[in-house]
Amino acid sequence: MIKIWIWKKIIFWCIWTVLLLEFFGVGGRVWAEKVVSFEQVSEKLEAMIREVQTKQSRISEKKLLMLQKKNSQEICHYRHDGDFIIMSPLCFLSSMKLDFDYKRAIDLVWNDIEWFEESYDMSAQEFEYQSTRPILSKQKNSIDMLYQKRLETKFLMNLLQSLGYSIRLHKKTFAYEKLGELSRYAVKRDMRNWWRCSKTNYLLAIGSLDGILIQPWEYFNINKTLDKIDDYCTGQTKQDLMFYGGVCGASTQLFRLSLLMPDMEVTKRSWHSQRYVRYYSDYIFGDDAAVYQMNKQLEVKNNWSQEVYLRTRDGQNEKYLIWISPALSTKKVVIERKQTGVKSAEVTKFVYSIFDNQLIGQQNWISSYTRKNYDGN
Repeated sequence: MIKIWIWKKIIFWCIWTVLLLEFFGVGGRVWAEKVVSFEQVSEKLEAMIREVQTKQSRISEKKLLMLQKKNSQEICHYRHDGDFIIMSPLCFLSSMKLDFDYKRAIDLVWNDIEWFEESYDMSAQEFEYQSTRPILSKQKNSIDMLYQKRLETKFLMNLLQSLGYSIRLHKKTFAYEKLGELSRYAVKRDMRNWWRCSKTNYLLAIGSLDGILIQPWEYFNINKTLDKIDDYCTGQTKQDLMFYGGVCGASTQLFRLSLLMPDMEVTKRSWHSQRYVRYYSDYIFGDDAAVYQMNKQLEVKNNWSQEVYLRTRDGQNEKYLIWISPALSTKKVVIERKQTGVKSAEVTKFVYSIFDNQLIGQQNWISSYTRKNYDGN
């Protein structure tokens, strides 16, 4: 009887070893490398689940207990391998996940993010906004299935562990999971019908904002950032300036973005006294932001306990400026933009609690324009 039991055990291990070798398709190299990809393991697990559900095969709890006993002294371990993580299968059974810094997670998958819906309503005189989830992506290889405590998962992970396998995952796999914990605010800027110099300078300015991190209670002055840029298109002016026409497209975008964030305070802002037509049509909303040397500045302060991360994204004919934060705010904003005279406007930002809709605070900006001038940026 003992010999029969031993032979059964040997046959059991041989069959599963052969099946794994055949499935992963790496022949004798498995024994040298002992590494299989996350995609291969996910595919195998899905196949096992289908077979069990259709009763083409079954998993014996007795065999699972044998595997668990064999792995009882094993622990979860992992190592970094460039853009990948090599993990032992038991890590999935212990629910261990890499705690990615959200900035690192965003940078890893930024090129995979398909699109951003604009948060700022360019046409409404009054609109409400509350930060939303998620950041959408083109594809997502979810690891949730490997972390489920179903019988098939336990069996496959224990079997891989007992045979000395490790699982290779791209770090993006964990980064995708982080995207569900973030909130975003986005404002776009249409670049059609721009003059060459204005467009060049705008692209330089908006590009300088990409990757900026604003810490809690920190001030950010866009003029100081614009002053560090080289290669501005000077146009016909002979003046030696800090920056040139076109950069106000970026400052206006940043101002509007700050209106969306409940805890982003605008501490300095000026308007275009003449060149406002490029920002409005017949109705003057009054939400532009002019910058000139240090005479006209745009400065914001992050009054939130969370840092915020600025990124930019290309659209078909526009540029997106996006603020990303690692948590959802408990506040919402209502933006009122109204023309108060022939050449004057008022913008008010109301901040409310999302729980009881109580008014928490507000900011107000009044703009007076002198004449319509189609020149400039």
